[in-house]
Amino acid sequence: MAHAKLHQAHAYVINTSVIQLCKLVFTLYLKKMKLLLAVTVSEYREKLEEFFSNQKINSYNVFDVTGVNKPEKAPHRVGNWFGSNPLTIENVAFFTVVRNEQAENILIELNNCKKKMPDCKIDAYILNIENEL
Repeated sequence: MAHAKLHQAHAYVINTSVIQLCKLVFTLYLKKMKLLLAVTVSEYREKLEEFFSNQKINSYNVFDVTGVNKPEKAPHRVGNWFGSNPLTIENVAFFTVVRNEQAENILIELNNCKKKMPDCKIDAYILNIENEL
């Protein structure tokens, strides 16, 4: 009987250790994942999709965004009978979770694009994933 309880205790410790090891591996795996956020004017949407395709990123989210560009010294509306509307720009935002090397390669491709086309209107940001649910 004592032997059975000892065996059961060892099995519990081993199972607990395996679970903790799996959690650690999963956490380390997630630390290698990045949140990639890219924003571009609508005209560059296909170019950004090409970057994603080159990195074999097949799953991502896209949404339309209206960018606002206000003049530095916009007149106050009360004193301006005619009003002034800020300039709006139609943008597209992409976000996805990617491996670290995919995120880095997207930035390299984007940097090369900006060297070839200085007016390239694509901005990308890489964020670390700290926690998961």
